[in-house]
Amino acid sequence: MIRDRRDEDLDRLCAILTAMGHPRPGLSTDDLRGWLVGQESELSWVFDQAPVTVAPTKNVIGHAQIYRPSAEPLVHALEGTPGLTASGTLVIGRLFVRPDRHAAGVARFLLREAVRHIDAQQKQAVLELTRDAHLPWEVCARLGFVEVPSDAPDIVLMTRQE
Repeated sequence: MIRDRRDEDLDRLCAILTAMGHPRPGLSTDDLRGWLVGQESELSWVFDQAPVTVAPTKNVIGHAQIYRPSAEPLVHALEGTPGLTASGTLVIGRLFVRPDRHAAGVARFLLREAVRHIDAQQKQAVLELTRDAHLPWEVCARLGFVEVPSDAPDIVLMTRQE
């Protein structure tokens, strides 16, 4: 189930990121924590396999954030894409799932719920991934996401085509 991320979840999320070598291999736990909490987000969710009454758990297996575009490369890419503006979009980012759980559809579930939330805000969903993201591209394509050209060498931006 999806629930709000808690500070107690950060160690487990850092362990998952370390095992994946994501977002960049060799980052310390403090660096990974900074990457997870450094972006001011509207929502930070985890996918937890345990009942909501049990927290923190070692059953957190996925993460997603929804935030307003604020970093220059992202804003520049959005403003250069026809039909998109930074003010009219919300970004889904820091999306990752423990690789052995991909077959269970956790990434698809997190992404679909994030899109529903953004649609309810009457904003355009933009997906921001690192080039080496451990997220099957087919999952993104099935939900209508297509890649947008970007100058950022290590980032992939995808917009949702309805």
